[in-house]
Amino acid sequence: GIPKDAKIALFVGRMLKRKGIDTILESLGPILQENNLHLVYVGEWGYHAEGFFPGEDTLQEEMLETVEKSEWGSHVHFAGRRADVPRVMASSDLLVHPARIEGFGLVLAEAMAAGLPVVTTTVQGIPEVVADTDSILVAPDDPEAVRAAVLETLQRTPEEAAQAIQRGRDRAEAFRIERRVGALYALFNEVTR
Repeated sequence: GIPKDAKIALFVGRMLKRKGIDTILESLGPILQENNLHLVYVGEWGYHAEGFFPGEDTLQEEMLETVEKSEWGSHVHFAGRRADVPRVMASSDLLVHPARIEGFGLVLAEAMAAGLPVVTTTVQGIPEVVADTDSILVAPDDPEAVRAAVLETLQRTPEEAAQAIQRGRDRAEAFRIERRVGALYALFNEVTR
């Protein structure tokens, strides 16, 4: 149901407050229509005790109600769990991941490998994952900064966009399993000498 000429901002992950899914909605909701932008959430709802944030238990209900009552609700899509995430990424224009907590963020490496620009936060391991890329880092819980970063990303020239895609793909290579296993093996070998 998304027009072919529309831009797509994508979130992929568990639908949890710690992932910043409410921040995405707050930041992008008001600008979706005027920018021909659609917001697609891929992931399952539900909270787990280890990641509980205050308000987590009512987050789904509140977000769905916000979308339903808004003028821009037709621009927000909850796709649920998907087996074709690489295809969804290939159809999108950027990944938005404003996490409040994130030790690594595998989805960030996957998005960069797929050629998606990334807007994410400065928390925990994220800056290391997106180092040396054109990803835009913002503080957590800052909807205005997320909005500005998304608009900046969408307004890149074709040359800037191509450079950002290449830098992201180059960085994603560092996370390939072959490289990680080789680096760990070398480290263990060095330590045991």
